[in-house]
Amino acid sequence: MPSPSPRPILIPARSTHALSALIVDDEQLARDELAYLLKGAGDVEVVAQGKNGLEAINLIKEHNPDLLFLDVQMPGLDGFAVIKKLLDKKMAIPKVVFATAFDQYAVRLLK
Repeated sequence: MPSPSPRPILIPARSTHALSALIVDDEQLARDELAYLLKGAGDVEVVAQGKNGLEAINLIKEHNPDLLFLDVQMPGLDGFAVIKKLLDKKMAIPKVVFATAFDQYAVRLLK
């Protein structure tokens, strides 16, 4: 009786679909730097940028991104309020990466 043939090993192909990302920060330089870093990372396409919380909500509705890079402290609607507003409106929430330069917000995020 012949021995069974070895089964081929299947290696999943790397996805050609880049993750769509939205950057929202009230500081233009912070947005520019993050967009530059993401461009170099590959597999992430920045589809839009916003400078405040209201723009964030509208851009999320328009682009439905996979990732949201969101500044915590912004004038008007801050990052926490953006998430609360999305929850209140029962909108889909992308994976969120909060950005902050302030220790007190970092501690709040970890709670």
